[in-house]
Amino acid sequence: MKFLVIGASGFIGRHTLHYIKSLGYEAVGTQTKVKHPDLVKFDLLEDRIQWQLDTAYLETDSQVFGIIFSAITPIDRCWRERELSYKVNVKNTCQLLDDFKNLGIKPIFISSEAVYDGTTGYYSEKHQPNPVNEYGKQKLAVEKYIQQQRSPETLILRLSKIVGDDPKESHLFSEWYQWIETNKPITCIAGQVFCPTFVEDIAQGILLSCKQGISGLYNMANPVFFPREELAKQFALALGQEAQIICKPQEEFNFADKRNENNYLDSTKFLKTTGMQFTSMREVFTAFTHKLNERKTLNN
Repeated sequence: MKFLVIGASGFIGRHTLHYIKSLGYEAVGTQTKVKHPDLVKFDLLEDRIQWQLDTAYLETDSQVFGIIFSAITPIDRCWRERELSYKVNVKNTCQLLDDFKNLGIKPIFISSEAVYDGTTGYYSEKHQPNPVNEYGKQKLAVEKYIQQQRSPETLILRLSKIVGDDPKESHLFSEWYQWIETNKPITCIAGQVFCPTFVEDIAQGILLSCKQGISGLYNMANPVFFPREELAKQFALALGQEAQIICKPQEEFNFADKRNENNYLDSTKFLKTTGMQFTSMREVFTAFTHKLNERKTLNN
């Protein structure tokens, strides 16, 4: 197997590319802007993948997998810049899928729990999508395009909230840690329930899917879900610190676009198909604390 990771400078893409390479597979990662010398420049807004990729990489008997992480993801930005985000997240992403097909690359499209409306939660692949924000509508538009094109070889993976164990990276737990350190309250949407998933599990799950040759639509998320405020409480306890946790109705946040409130997924289909085991949040807390203490020791 060989891999092309579109959006390898982002949080999930970076971890996925590193994990794939660490196991000895050939992989090329892309970045929107030239910042990292080991990544290929590819901007979904203006580039075609065949312009930027050395075609010699595709001259192989191995199956090449193209994993699409790249997107405009901030929910409010997708709403405020609807024309731009639609062009990147839908129009040009669909064009990239077509280019993959023409180049013989098997596509893996990374979708989101945002395709559901968040009213009931515990969504399986059989539940009818009904997105409530622009970001979710755009993800669903690409899913529908894949289905309309009748591309049975394409794999669609719907993810939930992704977290990490490194205090130096930008993710939910590092943000919460900074708030605790600066005596800023952790503010949560009241009643929001989600299934936080460790970023390394996403990388492993994708590779496992490729090894097993699965296609179609799957929810890929930790099967354990939390109210947001409970996760914050447990995170603070794991750090041995006190945190002020405030819950407010979504209406008091002044978001430009609506957030899902019950956006936890049923990943039974993925678990049964792959045999994947997900990392518990307690394990992630422990690793985060260990790395935090290591950093403090080095700084001292």
